[in-house]
Amino acid sequence: RGCGGDGTAAAATAAAASAAAAASGGAMAVMVPDVWPLVLFLRLSVICVVGGIASFFLSTKPRCKERKALICVQAFPPLLKSAGGVSKRYLTLCRALIDMGWKVSLMTPVDVTQSKEPEVDEWLKTGQLKHIPARGVRMRSTDGIAVFLDVFSFYNGGFLLRELIWTGGYDVLIADDIPWRFALVLICRAAGVPSILTSHTDATQLASFRGNLSLHVVWYFHMLSAQLADIHATVSKTFGDILRQRERVTVEAVWPPILWSKSFRDAPATYAGEARALRKEWEAQLGFKPKTCFLYAGRWSSEKRIHKLFPTIPDDCALVVVGDGSSDYAEQIATSKLPRNVLLRRKMLGAEELRLAYAAADVFVSASHFETLGNTLIESWCAGTPPAVHPAQGHLEYCRDGANGFHVDYNDEKKARAKLELISRERLWTADKLPTLREQGEFFRESDFPRMFMEAVVRPAVKLAEGRRGYVLETLNRGVTLAIWFALWPVFRFSLRSGFFIVSIFGPVKYEVLGKLGSSVEIKEE
Repeated sequence: RGCGGDGTAAAATAAAASAAAAASGGAMAVMVPDVWPLVLFLRLSVICVVGGIASFFLSTKPRCKERKALICVQAFPPLLKSAGGVSKRYLTLCRALIDMGWKVSLMTPVDVTQSKEPEVDEWLKTGQLKHIPARGVRMRSTDGIAVFLDVFSFYNGGFLLRELIWTGGYDVLIADDIPWRFALVLICRAAGVPSILTSHTDATQLASFRGNLSLHVVWYFHMLSAQLADIHATVSKTFGDILRQRERVTVEAVWPPILWSKSFRDAPATYAGEARALRKEWEAQLGFKPKTCFLYAGRWSSEKRIHKLFPTIPDDCALVVVGDGSSDYAEQIATSKLPRNVLLRRKMLGAEELRLAYAAADVFVSASHFETLGNTLIESWCAGTPPAVHPAQGHLEYCRDGANGFHVDYNDEKKARAKLELISRERLWTADKLPTLREQGEFFRESDFPRMFMEAVVRPAVKLAEGRRGYVLETLNRGVTLAIWFALWPVFRFSLRSGFFIVSIFGPVKYEVLGKLGSSVEIKEE
């Protein structure tokens, strides 16, 4: 009985010890999660410090004496049918920078060697322009065919790291309406390079945008990217005001007006003889001599609303439509039954051909309610031809009704036709009846785009970046940003590739990742 009592006591002691150990173990188990946040914080701190040290090391590399710009775009010649004025805008920008002695690296999915622009070939040959072929994604929708730069592809991510972080020496990065462009802003911030993002297109007005959730998500991030950039620019004050009020984003700069070819700087009298010959050619094809010749020039797409022009043209006048497009709408325009006083000439004209067409016409017309500026208006003024345009968005930037052009409400067919009949009957389109027509043309022909762009857009961005270099924590901030970029990159890479696949199967928009880098040209040429 004594031994049994001792055994019971021992068992009780062992049980108590086990309970204590269990309690201790339980307490330890409870404390483990409290340690993980500290461990995670320390790991992230190490990553940020390493990134900061790397950024500091790279920032101490001797800077190149010549100015360098990295331009990331998805619109550049030869893409004209789908990109239109945006591609011409970046051709003009490259010319301006190169003429000022800058070295330009052009990262784009477009095959610029097929641009058919002699000066581009010369820039590539002399090394003034460096082409960085990028991975692109072709998108097909009701609005036609578009190609955008795939920021989160392996190749493009590697190119950006190489150019901005390792090679370095860039003074500024300039990008167009690239989807998910916040990634460009982050890596620029990590490299200490000022970023300039431009919003050229109001995607919310496109037919494919309505009811398409995926495009709404892209647009949300698009506007978020604008907030993160050093400078968010637009192409007109009018569109800038629209973005401020509707999207609640800041707009720090506005591009000056562009002339994408020197041909538009020539005085109107330069093309007078050739213009008369072209006018006779149009009259022969029409089969009669119109009292007033109206002209539409540009892309054939639904947002341009070319079809609204046809019923507004007076019977004794004519409408000549030049241009082309890649959408179903362009095919509908080309194959539809037209009034006898409408002449279609389906071709994207070169600069001299387009300049001649403006000179051969009496009035330029546009029913578009989509324009963020409208380069065609500027080109028509340079030729001495007044515009008669729908009073919406960018059309209101320069056009003043009865002063240098006309406002015509093409939503009201009867009123629009009556307005054009009055313009034709009273010959209101002549320079004698429009007091500021000549002055407006001279303003654009004599404008100094390189100087104006540097002062309005580039210098404010460079000044911001230079101011940040003096901050004590700037190196650490750059390291943190680089770590964030690396963390987000695989997440968005996987999500976007999955999204392309799913939307292409079930959605109205079809995506195709282009196999060859920098190979995009007009779709009919591929």
